[in-house]
Amino acid sequence: MQAKSAKDCILKMETVSEETDETKLWLEMIPESNTLKSDGVVQAIDNEANALVAIFCEFSKTR
Repeated sequence: MQAKSAKDCILKMETVSEETDETKLWLEMIPESNTLKSDGVVQAIDNEANALVAIFCEFSKTR
């Protein structure tokens, strides 16, 4: 992903943040659906997604 300007970069990072947030929603649904035995894998991925959302949000604020 390459931004053409600072404004474009911020918009792209906001989109990434929104998509990551949506991914978190789907990750929350996996254990609730009882379709997979996650053994902590889903929680680990959710933790990573939380960290990514925080990074992207902070990046957007600093630009």
